[in-house]
Amino acid sequence: MKRPSARSNQRRTKFPGSDGRRYADIEDFWRARKRSWYSKVSQHWEGAEANEESVLGGLPHTHGPDLEENRRFLQALRRLRPSLRFGRVLDCGAGVGRVSKFLAPHFQSLHLLEPCARLRAIARQRLKHLKGKKGLRFIGKPLQEFTPQKDLYDVIWLQWVLLHLTDDDVVAFLARCRDRLRPNGVIVIKDNVAFGEWEADLSDHSIARTAPLFRRLFRLAKLQLELNVKQRNWPGGLIPVRIFALSTELFPGAEVRLVGLQLPHLEGKIGTCTQFDPDGYVRVRLSSGELKAVKPQNLMLASQPKADTAPKTPPKPGKEKTKEPSYWPKWAMFALTAASAFVLFRYFQLQEHDKSVEEKRLLKEKEEEEAAGAPLPAGWREHKDPSTGCMYYWKEADPANTTTWQRPK
Repeated sequence: MKRPSARSNQRRTKFPGSDGRRYADIEDFWRARKRSWYSKVSQHWEGAEANEESVLGGLPHTHGPDLEENRRFLQALRRLRPSLRFGRVLDCGAGVGRVSKFLAPHFQSLHLLEPCARLRAIARQRLKHLKGKKGLRFIGKPLQEFTPQKDLYDVIWLQWVLLHLTDDDVVAFLARCRDRLRPNGVIVIKDNVAFGEWEADLSDHSIARTAPLFRRLFRLAKLQLELNVKQRNWPGGLIPVRIFALSTELFPGAEVRLVGLQLPHLEGKIGTCTQFDPDGYVRVRLSSGELKAVKPQNLMLASQPKADTAPKTPPKPGKEKTKEPSYWPKWAMFALTAASAFVLFRYFQLQEHDKSVEEKRLLKEKEEEEAAGAPLPAGWREHKDPSTGCMYYWKEADPANTTTWQRPK
């Protein structure tokens, strides 16, 4: 079940709805739609054509930019997490195997999760060259009912599939993935990200969430956002797309604080996660050098902001609008600061220049006034130049060699 940004001509339900109903918020929408949501999703994909154009929502020209951005994202992920193993990947909502085929060369092993049998059959045919290689495996379960095997996957890839899940099931599924990832593993999500308000496309029962809504779901699933990349070279008129890399809040090397323990002498102590035991405990090396086995629920990231741990103020009832935050790139801020500094410099420079010119003019006038009151030396003559308005002088006995603009003293 892979699908790019919702097309602009599709029948959508906005916030509030455009289907004849008005929804106070997204929770109100799910209360009204949740009961029949998954049956409608299944009905759509059972009736859709089992080919690449269909899973791309009739937009085959998005295939190239999509895979190119995925390639750049994996390169960025390798730089960000040098310790990340590219061993086994699970492609969730694999559809006809379009993205799975892209992922295969980057990982040692590949599993595909796709509930629709028709799409799964096409994926098998597309990836038949990998049979007996890459540990290829096909799983036919819907995401909301699937639980990954513990410590099996280094990367769980979710591309254009969470848009078919309710908010509650998104949180529950991400939490199950979080608890079963291999140590230092990541969850990758690529999805439509609506600007301003969420949108629901009732033609295939998918929802485009906003960035603040995604972040809220990530927090509820206790996942740490490590990488957030916007899809480039995306056709106009389509909802923007972003790729997120998420990791468990606890990972080897993470600095943590011990909380909620029955042992007062350990309460609030700072330490570093060293390993995760099969029995579910986390080994923490305290600053004193002691090694303790602690349950995950008794650990909190030491760098976690206090605002995240405090209870949130409930939103006011009624329509709640959220806007995308706007961030200036660092280079733009630097350019703006430099331009402002240059303008101020030129302003003060011109002020000083004008002041200097005015002082020279006044000094010249004063000298001329003082000179005008004194008679010329014997034998000198004066005359006003009609073109400049200035007086010039010459000695009557030798005018050719004595003409000057300076008044003789």
